[in-house]
Amino acid sequence: MEFVLIESLRTGEVSLRQEWSQRWRQGLRLFGFRIVIGLPMIVLFVGWVAFPSGWLGA
Repeated sequence: MEFVLIESLRTGEVSLRQEWSQRWRQGLRLFGFRIVIGLPMIVLFVGWVAFPSGWLGA
């Protein structure tokens, strides 16, 4: 939907079906990219919160 919004703002026309059918592959790739980048960040953050350096005695 992010690509549909940008395209609608660019052209000044709102056509969900047409834009969705043209942009769903790009949206899926963007979603996958965000998962690949986001999951390691979440894991690092949870590890940082769960195991602070002082807790391990280091």
